[in-house]
Amino acid sequence: MLLPPGLEHLFTPGKVLRLKRQVYGLSQSGCIFYKLLAATMRDFGFKSVTDDDCVWRLKSGDSELIVATVVDDMTQVTNDDALLKEFNDFLRSRFVITDNGRVEHFLGVHFTHSDDGLHASQEGFIELCLMKFNLIDQPVCQMQMQKGYMVSEKDLAENPKQEHITLLRAMLGSLSYLMTWSRPEI
Repeated sequence: MLLPPGLEHLFTPGKVLRLKRQVYGLSQSGCIFYKLLAATMRDFGFKSVTDDDCVWRLKSGDSELIVATVVDDMTQVTNDDALLKEFNDFLRSRFVITDNGRVEHFLGVHFTHSDDGLHASQEGFIELCLMKFNLIDQPVCQMQMQKGYMVSEKDLAENPKQEHITLLRAMLGSLSYLMTWSRPEI
């Protein structure tokens, strides 16, 4: 690692510097990487989709390339293999990348390819949630909550335990993630 400019006076030959935090885990790392990735995408000719800055689109004649990014993961969809190769070569010139071929898994979603299209499933994520929240052998509830239901003060314990609050938040976060990807009816 090279010292940042202006800090050379802190280094004594034969000594080492100790980092107080990992460089990769700094809170700014994701934002800095996103800015670099966004500039790279624009340099290649991509435009950000207006309602999601993590989805990029490049249209060139009849060819189209769509790239979805989440931090340092990306998946690509195209109708032109030559454009895809050109883009991946461009990325390799700026980053160290790994091409895993056809998408099989992306961010916990399992994809299967068939003649009638691409199918997404989060069955593995659902199983993981059931195990995490100890719900594997629990009976299935067939009653859905009424639309618009609001929790009232009388529904709450006077002093709920912090672990119950934390567990509920984790469950709701998992359901929200599941709903966002492949189960919008939840």
